[in-house]
Amino acid sequence: MPKLVIKLRSLLFHVLFYSYIGFSLLSLENCTKSREDSSTADELLRNKESVVKLLLQEFDAIVFDCSTQNIFSKPVVVDTTMLGVSINGEDVFLSAQINLSCAKRYFVKLKCSQEVLEQYSKTKSNNALLAARFTRMDNEKLVAEADSLDGSDPTINLGETVILSGECLAIREIPSVENAD
Repeated sequence: MPKLVIKLRSLLFHVLFYSYIGFSLLSLENCTKSREDSSTADELLRNKESVVKLLLQEFDAIVFDCSTQNIFSKPVVVDTTMLGVSINGEDVFLSAQINLSCAKRYFVKLKCSQEVLEQYSKTKSNNALLAARFTRMDNEKLVAEADSLDGSDPTINLGETVILSGECLAIREIPSVENAD
């Protein structure tokens, strides 16, 4: 009889132990489900919207929306893909393409302070929101020259491009979806 009691205790212990582990794993899965209901892209979009709001408030700015009507009267917040940095004497410029589907392609070339350049050097992706004060707008027609087998030099019209120049007031990185996890 005592051997039977020991075996029953051992069996009961194992059943309770494995039930506890199984229940814990199931509960843990349910805890993380609510977070998984919103995708990473949704979280990034909410983060981007909050950063835009902060920049709008900080600089009393407007959001660039393909219209160049009011961009010289107030600071402007633009969603960009950073292309690089160039140095002209002691001046440092950030170049970027504006991420909007407009009739024309928009690029910015902004003179930046040392503080903004330090923020840029700490970014991990090339997606950023820029607060800028524009002072100049240049319309360009991009034409590419190509070589052909018959010896002629055909040209390809790449469309109209607008280059906005001015001063960079702030840069805020927007993490890309690929770098989110």
